[in-house]
Amino acid sequence: MSGYDIREQFPTFRRIARNLRPIARNLSAICRSIVRCLGAGVKRTWRYAAAILLLLAVAHGVATLVLGRRVEAELARIKASGEPVCAAELAGQPLPDASNGAIPYSKAFKLLKRTDRGGTYIDLRNCDLLSASGRNEPKTWANAREAIVTNSKALSLAEQAAAMPNCRFATNWAAGFGALFPYHYPLRLLANLAAIRAVVQARDGDMDGAAKSIALVLRMSYSTKDDATLISPLSRAAIIEYAAAAVRAAADYGQFSDAQASSLAAAFFGVDLGPSFVRALSGERAMIQTTFAIIRRHPADFAESWDDTSLTARAYWYCYGTYIGRPFFYRDQLESLRFMRKQIRICSLTYRQIRQLDLTWMDEQRAGPMTAIVCPIFVGARAGVDDATAEARGSQVFLAIQSYKRRFSAYPASLAAQKASIHWNLNTEDVFSGKDYVYRKVGRGFLLYSIGSNLKDDGGREDRIPAQGNPYDIIWKTK
Repeated sequence: MSGYDIREQFPTFRRIARNLRPIARNLSAICRSIVRCLGAGVKRTWRYAAAILLLLAVAHGVATLVLGRRVEAELARIKASGEPVCAAELAGQPLPDASNGAIPYSKAFKLLKRTDRGGTYIDLRNCDLLSASGRNEPKTWANAREAIVTNSKALSLAEQAAAMPNCRFATNWAAGFGALFPYHYPLRLLANLAAIRAVVQARDGDMDGAAKSIALVLRMSYSTKDDATLISPLSRAAIIEYAAAAVRAAADYGQFSDAQASSLAAAFFGVDLGPSFVRALSGERAMIQTTFAIIRRHPADFAESWDDTSLTARAYWYCYGTYIGRPFFYRDQLESLRFMRKQIRICSLTYRQIRQLDLTWMDEQRAGPMTAIVCPIFVGARAGVDDATAEARGSQVFLAIQSYKRRFSAYPASLAAQKASIHWNLNTEDVFSGKDYVYRKVGRGFLLYSIGSNLKDDGGREDRIPAQGNPYDIIWKTK
């Protein structure tokens, strides 16, 4: 017996094989019959199939034409209103270096880098004098003074940059959502350092220097006012809050003169990030439309960018960007335009007014695949913008109350009394309540507050959690 003949080793297989032969013959016959029937069916129905394919092609072409024209009409409407329709239009006209604040800012940013830690920016967390807890630590003061001295050249360049009429950083706007804005973080860092310097100056008795440092922080908040992207008003809001925190902290160590206080109040008076926020949303819409254009021009590259997804998903995104998926593409693009138009209109309202609206439609109207990805709901960001407005207006009122105290040796009985005596150009309306800030005398001091973004009067309760904003009231107080 051969060691390799399986039939000899397992003779039962021979009988099984003999029994399987007729079954195999029958299956083969059945398969041939099915093929013949299908062939005959195809011969009889090919005309119907061709007609269906033709109708589908016509429907595809008509849908592509109609939806494409609707997209063009919507883009034409936006352009006619003077708003940008693509990211390239956000670039603005080139500025000469001599009048561009971005040039000295860029030099200052380089000076903020630490060569001993791989070129990372300096860390100001260990010299935070804008918080009461930080001011209670002697080491924090020492760290702050060291940071100010070490970065004095950077602060001087920031003063030079903030005094320039225009500021425009180089940005590759044509990249759409691939555009980078690396200058916002070091700009906030410089503003934070200037605010810390104001607190140190106040503690050292230099209230004039403190007032000038706070004014510098406010001027820096205008440096990116022309950037039409959402990061700009949010970054500006953070810088304005640094200035407001510096006013609070400086008041713990000295009093501003009437001239200093009125000058700072005037600088805070001009703060209103609402229009900047709405303009930023128009810029975000332009970025979104540039993204659609990139997908249409380079569907293969776009599909490959989903490298962490399955082959089926990448094939889907490829078809989405080609002519095959053009009706769905245009429908999605049109949906994004309509969705952003509604958001821009709503976000022109204050956060308090927005909260009174029914916004359930927002999730329902983002059914398109790209609309759901590139069109986030921006309404919540309006709260952060209004936080900065509340900080700015409250700082004005705070400075006016302090001025009243210097003149009359007592705090006013009410804000009405303060307004009647201090004739500054003030906006005392709390953006979150639509009424005047809440004010009352407490012992030998006073308490002033905005009700904050939770839109509830918590009685002057403050709970500042940097990662979560201000869930309670935004307060100013003296003891």
